[in-house]
Amino acid sequence: MSPSLRGRVPAILHFVIVRDAGPNPLEERCIARAKTLHPDWDVRVWTQDSPPFASRIDRLVARAPKGAEKSDLIRLVVLYELGGIYLDGDIYLHKRLDPLLEIDRFAIASEDGFAPSNGFLVAPPRSPVIDRVFDELLAREPDWADMAHRTTGPGLFDRVLRQLDAEDYLLLPREFVYPYVLAHRKRDRHPRPCSFGEHLCQQSWVKRVLWRKKGYRSIVGTFVYRLLFRYRWYVRPILSAISCASKVKVRRKLSEIMPNIGYAHETATVYAITGDVLVLPGDDNNQLHELYRSGTREPRTVNFLFRHLRPGDFFLDIGANVGLFSILAARLCGRYGRVFSVEPNPRALAYLRRGIGANDIGGRVIVIPKALSSRAGSDVLVVPEYASGCARIASGAEHAPAARYDRGEYGEHYTVNVATDTLDACIPRYLFFRAVKIDVEGHEEDVLAGAREFLRERRTDFIVIEIGTERASLIDALEQVAAYGYEPCVIDLFGGLQPCRTVEEAIRKHRGPNIVMRRRDTPMAARQAT
Repeated sequence: MSPSLRGRVPAILHFVIVRDAGPNPLEERCIARAKTLHPDWDVRVWTQDSPPFASRIDRLVARAPKGAEKSDLIRLVVLYELGGIYLDGDIYLHKRLDPLLEIDRFAIASEDGFAPSNGFLVAPPRSPVIDRVFDELLAREPDWADMAHRTTGPGLFDRVLRQLDAEDYLLLPREFVYPYVLAHRKRDRHPRPCSFGEHLCQQSWVKRVLWRKKGYRSIVGTFVYRLLFRYRWYVRPILSAISCASKVKVRRKLSEIMPNIGYAHETATVYAITGDVLVLPGDDNNQLHELYRSGTREPRTVNFLFRHLRPGDFFLDIGANVGLFSILAARLCGRYGRVFSVEPNPRALAYLRRGIGANDIGGRVIVIPKALSSRAGSDVLVVPEYASGCARIASGAEHAPAARYDRGEYGEHYTVNVATDTLDACIPRYLFFRAVKIDVEGHEEDVLAGAREFLRERRTDFIVIEIGTERASLIDALEQVAAYGYEPCVIDLFGGLQPCRTVEEAIRKHRGPNIVMRRRDTPMAARQAT
């Protein structure tokens, strides 16, 4: 989508109520809450007879037999004509939506990480994406006998978004207004501090579908559905551990009959045990041998990602290098998740892009070719010739492990001028992340210093940070992070987290290169506290 096709999102909130009796008490409460939070916004409640706009799908709106389909179509018409933000009537807002006015294109969230949801939409007037939705509706008229979520709801948007490039629309984190899955609505409600609201799903078709069919197959299906969602915190780590163990066994067997590295001129292609393809420099003396020997690096951190990342999550990888964790996270977060990879080293950046292409995940990974620091500007990056993953900012060279590397093994060091920025300025303030990984070879303190607003708003559940040899200054920085509501944890062998009382205790107990700062009010932290 060209910049000329983008526009500004106006300060208009839309609700659609097509019920003859009008809004029910819950919808009245949610709409009143939206008006209270946005007294300077234009809040409009539309009915099936109120849209005065002529549109290309008027015939379909008139033919829609049920309120769900009619509501789905009316919201498209009003968003296309006026732009703004659409909310389902049972979304209860927790804070103002002003940050969303910075969006310059169509935006949509996902409720479960597997499909988009049309209960929360952002669009400028005359959005090209809604135009494409109109084209799809006119080319293939909905089957009115089918369920609304397939014909005019999430299924329709899923078909259209598959045809678009990733830059044509903006994907929002699932916790925007879906901070928990539907099965946890009454039992395990833990809205994130950064969530803009909660979709209470009072009129959700999911509950009706679960009990509509009769027979033993429906009963078994309902039992399995509830088991997977209600006890997913216990089932998924077990499945992940079994999967990782089986892959290690398969990898050991395969290593006896075939190598997992393919060389092509100066490039090495590594097939990791996680199923990902990594592209590295063929002369790398830092990562290549470990990847060949064990099939991965930092296994505790890999297991942590397997255990905690879900479809629809957002992941921020600061110091992505060639993309070991970015590529893995992109696969775990799925089509409706996003990974932001920050890498300033031009050589590592080129191999990162090649790895993204080799895994066919280009739409899920946003590459930021900068160095995050405590200020915006430029700085000098020192890069070992045969260990591009050990590049470090010159201001932190005396603290970085790479400063002590043998030049005979890692070659001569050369310098590159790179642009720097702060995390607060680089990442839009309406985005938040399931996890952030920081591995910047001694520059971690500066990265945290440039993320004060990000940390104050607690816009991530987990911060995975590398612990180097010079720990005194980093301990002070991590104690400041703890003051924002995070607790230090160590990662166990299977990716679980063991909380510690202090940062010093976590550093003393940690195994592997990383520790984790976990937000104290995550559902897992709340259960461990009780």
